[in-house]
Amino acid sequence: MDLKKIIKQIQNSIDQSASTDFKKYSSRLLNLLEEVDSKNLSDVQKLKLQTSISSYLENIKTEKEVKRGLKKLKHALINKLGFVTSDYYLTLGIGIGVAIGTSLGVSFGIPFENGIVYGPMVGVSIGIIGGLIVGKIMDKKKEEENMVLKNL
Repeated sequence: MDLKKIIKQIQNSIDQSASTDFKKYSSRLLNLLEEVDSKNLSDVQKLKLQTSISSYLENIKTEKEVKRGLKKLKHALINKLGFVTSDYYLTLGIGIGVAIGTSLGVSFGIPFENGIVYGPMVGVSIGIIGGLIVGKIMDKKKEEENMVLKNL
């Protein structure tokens, strides 16, 4: 089923439903589908996405089915097509930088008198800065590839 048809079907089900939870999850799903539809995906990517999620999104009638469809859509977008959230690599880089910086700071600080105190602080600072720089570069690359989704 085409993405535009799925979007129209979900809009109709939102209009017909009385449940607030169903409307909430359906509108999240709808926003994500509209954002994906606005991206310039290749035909192969669109076909891969449609085949992986169409069985979950064709006959949505309950809140449980909407949640399952939203979960499967997010999984397909991240794992099969390579989409990321905004600042994904920035947060990943900072976390890895803190971990590596702390361990290196402790390791290099041990030989010095107050190095066990100051080593981790310096290491964490350097790790955060390094992770921030690398993360920003990778986020910028994904942004240029048009592979960042705000509603993910």
